[in-house]
Amino acid sequence: MTDEKINIFDVDSRTLVKDLTFARLYYINEIDLFEVEYQANCLIDQKEAMQIIQANREFNNSSNRLAMATATKEYFNMTPEARVIFSEQMKLDVGFQKMALVVNNLAYRILSNFFIRFNRPVVPTKVFNSRKKALDWLLE
Repeated sequence: MTDEKINIFDVDSRTLVKDLTFARLYYINEIDLFEVEYQANCLIDQKEAMQIIQANREFNNSSNRLAMATATKEYFNMTPEARVIFSEQMKLDVGFQKMALVVNNLAYRILSNFFIRFNRPVVPTKVFNSRKKALDWLLE
């Protein structure tokens, strides 16, 4: 995929679906991508995980879209209970084909790899340190 094609789907092409204060949910219609962008200084627990799942259900247009979770802001953490909820809900009804996790430091990479290894998402899931690489993989 060329850089020219990927630039069409930069951050500015996203539509804000919902702002949950601890996370913003975006959608890029052209590539059917649902993105969760975690905000700074947040801890995602069961309650927050269920709010994200519920927002996805409300927005769901019955398509098999791509998913990206972006955790690049200062201090972000997710409890084991939240990881289980995300993993279980993907098994039930979220409807993603692939998921990319975008991180910017070693701690987030470890947390993301832990999620992939131990919670075993049912869709192919990979960790990336750049949004462009994540989009390239999602679109291949």
